[in-house]
Amino acid sequence: MLYLCIMASINLHYAKGEVYTVGDIYGWNDFFDFNNWSDGKEFHVGDILVFNYERSLHNVLQVDYKAYDSCITDSYILRFNNGNDSVVLKEGRAWFICGVENHCQNGQKLNITVAS
Repeated sequence: MLYLCIMASINLHYAKGEVYTVGDIYGWNDFFDFNNWSDGKEFHVGDILVFNYERSLHNVLQVDYKAYDSCITDSYILRFNNGNDSVVLKEGRAWFICGVENHCQNGQKLNITVAS
């Protein structure tokens, strides 16, 4: 019985997922190296990215690789603009950009790989 309780608590720990605040204390803003921020982090299915930003100045667009690479802001998968947005991660690659003015070109973009 003790073994079952221990195994159940371990499974609950892994099912919960980690919460990552993008940019840490700096939040989601321009002129910050978000890919440097993500270096060394291991993202898994069910983890949550939290984007904190001033909603009158920024937004978050989840995009495909082409839109990410070329900073195409009118071709997005999902658009977030609450200023405190949470994204539950799915397996594979994920690309995010800011769709305001030239923020993406200034480096306000993030790409990650999410493992199962």
